[in-house]
Amino acid sequence: MAEDNPVPRFRIPLAALVADKPPVATVLASAPAGTLAQVLDDAGSSFAAVVDSNGHYIDGVSVFDLLARAREGRHRVAEALVDEDTHNAQLAATFAAASVDELVGSYSISGENAEYRISSATLLRATLHLFAAGLHYLLVVAPKYMIRDEASGELPPLPAREARLLEKKDVLAWARAHLTQLASDEQLDADIVTASLFYANVPKVLAETSAGDAIEELYNAKTDGVAIVSPEGFLLGNFSVSDAKVVTAANFKVLSLPILDFLELHGRLREPVFVSKTTSLRAALELFSTHVVSRLWVVDDATRVVGVCSMASLMSLFFRL
Repeated sequence: MAEDNPVPRFRIPLAALVADKPPVATVLASAPAGTLAQVLDDAGSSFAAVVDSNGHYIDGVSVFDLLARAREGRHRVAEALVDEDTHNAQLAATFAAASVDELVGSYSISGENAEYRISSATLLRATLHLFAAGLHYLLVVAPKYMIRDEASGELPPLPAREARLLEKKDVLAWARAHLTQLASDEQLDADIVTASLFYANVPKVLAETSAGDAIEELYNAKTDGVAIVSPEGFLLGNFSVSDAKVVTAANFKVLSLPILDFLELHGRLREPVFVSKTTSLRAALELFSTHVVSRLWVVDDATRVVGVCSMASLMSLFFRL
């Protein structure tokens, strides 16, 4: 990168990235847990701010927490050894009885909640390692909301309408817009293996796996997507956290469906996005942006899954630039 480059390597304030974003989606802490899925779907988001009756931010809740609660209820009911209809009814009742505030913290990554509050004055570069480590969201707020009271040590009340959500896809969009100023042609034309974006450890499930067990795999692998494969390892589809947002207390019976049938039933069966080990960094970035996916499956010439290229690894690459 030329020294007179007007675009520093990710050294811009977060305020610049979220300036045109709408306020974060909100949900009342006292609302039934089952309403969260609808709130997230309406906002086209996987995250919502949990607020009190005054609209002040309490904590963050995401589809990960929703799935963790569904998984917990599924385990409790399964232990009762009842028939499927009773199982589904009890599972729905277990889920419906919860309020949104009970979902908070159901899912964690490395012992931390899946969101952070952060000042809009923070430089983008300072967040890359958080996204690379698996963080999904950052709640960007004005600096005044990050100043703790000297006596209590508490942060001031935060009106949720003043917060903006920063996600990995926002970082990618900014990087893509300034690509030629951030990396050389040699770096961009290198294949994904050379760029250290390839990982052979692939989270995957077989096509006959039930939706409930696929969610279990998502949870255990602490990932936001798994490959759907045939017994021979051929790539058949993709199942992500966003696909699971359709699960509500009223339709828990769909969790027993094979994962491909589950996706088709809810209109979420899509062609998986894949690359080869020889795909260039430039081409991979284009696919991430065009398809708005969190991972690209890496396949061999026969479309057997051999690895994965994730947004988290991309954030790690950006940090090294």
